[in-house]
Amino acid sequence: MEAYKSLYENPKAVIAIVSDVHIDYNGSEIKRRIKMVRKAFTDVEANCDADALITVGDTTSRGVNKNWDGVKECFEGINPAKNIIFTLGNHDTWGDDKGYGGYEKAIERYYSYSKEICNLQIDKPYFSKDINGYKFIFLGNTESGADQDCAAFSQEEIDWLKAEISAEDEQKPVFVFCHQSVNGTHGLPRTWSKKEDPTWPADKGGIGIDSDSVWEILKSHKNVYFFSGHLHMALCGEKMIKKEGYSTFENKEGVTLINVPSLTRENHHGETKKTGTGLMMEIYDNKVVLRPRRFTKGKMFEKITYKNGNPWYESEIR
Repeated sequence: MEAYKSLYENPKAVIAIVSDVHIDYNGSEIKRRIKMVRKAFTDVEANCDADALITVGDTTSRGVNKNWDGVKECFEGINPAKNIIFTLGNHDTWGDDKGYGGYEKAIERYYSYSKEICNLQIDKPYFSKDINGYKFIFLGNTESGADQDCAAFSQEEIDWLKAEISAEDEQKPVFVFCHQSVNGTHGLPRTWSKKEDPTWPADKGGIGIDSDSVWEILKSHKNVYFFSGHLHMALCGEKMIKKEGYSTFENKEGVTLINVPSLTRENHHGETKKTGTGLMMEIYDNKVVLRPRRFTKGKMFEKITYKNGNPWYESEIR
């Protein structure tokens, strides 16, 4: 394993980001997944000196006690970062084998284990946190408990998001985490599943009916970085932009959109399907740098180019 070194000197914050961990005692791969996740978190602790470790949803495959206890096991004896935060994913709201049944109990477990594992006191599925002077916003998911893969935000949450972003200095970046992507980004709906289906509606795999409302809020600020997971889409760079028109890193109407691959489950629609991969984010006064890292191997992923022929994505703060 190699020590992580920032691309430039004196970053204001360094953040490790993973998604779709999918701890699930109902499957046959639980031991392998926990071993993989522990290896990844050990790398963050030993080599990355991160200010935060963030998961972009689906930390569990079902938000039941046994699975959250499995997440606890992933952290036993490991303290990967000063801040640990779980974004809520649709699978985290599943209460049992019947899917979305038991939403209310599942969400209470999300609050409880966020407090126990992350020392984070929350009482709503959406919240914000200051990390080194920067605003990090975490959106809830399937707030209605509906039987669907898309998000379902209340008007209260949408109004809250607008207020949170409106309050921020235009010259400072704002980082928004939501398990689902904005509709139509990152190749959706084509990239929703390994096997494409031409009959899928335009909002398949995305936020859903609230996507336009969220999008209008995101693009109202000059420097928004929007992170999603959910797709299990592999890392995609400049090659995929030229070939298919989509990428892991996209910029639309001034908003930087980032889709994070699954840490433990097979990825698809990209240039590498390897698991164990996430992102390191470096925040500077005038730029944000995003660099893929294969945490389970403890090294930067430098085989794919993302912008200007570089194996990282760099965005200036406007």
